[in-house]
Amino acid sequence: MKKILIIEDELFIATFISNTLIDIGFCTIANSYEESIHILKNDTFDLILIDINLNQIKNGIDIARYINSNLETPFLFLTSYSNQITLLEASSTRPQGYLVKPFKPEDIIATVTIVINNFYYRKLNPNNETNINVQTSFKIKKIINYINENIDKKIEIDELYKLTTWKKHHFIRVFTSYLNKTPYQYLLKLKVEKSETLLIETDMSLNQISFELGFKSYSNFWNAFQKINGLSPNEFRKSNKKK
Repeated sequence: MKKILIIEDELFIATFISNTLIDIGFCTIANSYEESIHILKNDTFDLILIDINLNQIKNGIDIARYINSNLETPFLFLTSYSNQITLLEASSTRPQGYLVKPFKPEDIIATVTIVINNFYYRKLNPNNETNINVQTSFKIKKIINYINENIDKKIEIDELYKLTTWKKHHFIRVFTSYLNKTPYQYLLKLKVEKSETLLIETDMSLNQISFELGFKSYSNFWNAFQKINGLSPNEFRKSNKKK
């Protein structure tokens, strides 16, 4: 499990990110420049997520400069800024990337996992691994985008690996190392999450939901939902249905 520091002055956003990354690692939250520096002087992390605007005299860019001067830890900026001057100043600190608000859970997971892996492989082989890993990151993001755009269809693993230049077993191994889930587990998790929304917000039957989301069968949907949530779809609907 990775250790991740989230520097964000809006608790709701920080908590959302922390909950999203629960399968990847343990997250610590800081909401100010002073608290962040104190934590960084006393602990180490695999990745730091920094909100550019902390509504304080010293902001996320100042924290990034401290990291560059004192640590060897990769960091990402969290931003809603489109201001070119701010982005130019932020870019001068050489972040490993940006997460632009509002962000989706899958964007957070993919970006965080890719950055941690990129940094790890660059340290192992700084001369040869970087270009390979950039190509790998691009392919993984392409797969994730394809899954998100077609989540209501029946997606086969053979369909996914053919979007890359990899062999099937290599694709599964690389995808799993980046997302901490096999392609099948990732697909299933997203489909179940979509079904949760349909169960709460619509009166669609379970058979209809199963069909709409491209599950192989009703029993496949029921079993997957039960395994992930610890409740059957009917039990989930009864306990969460809007009044």
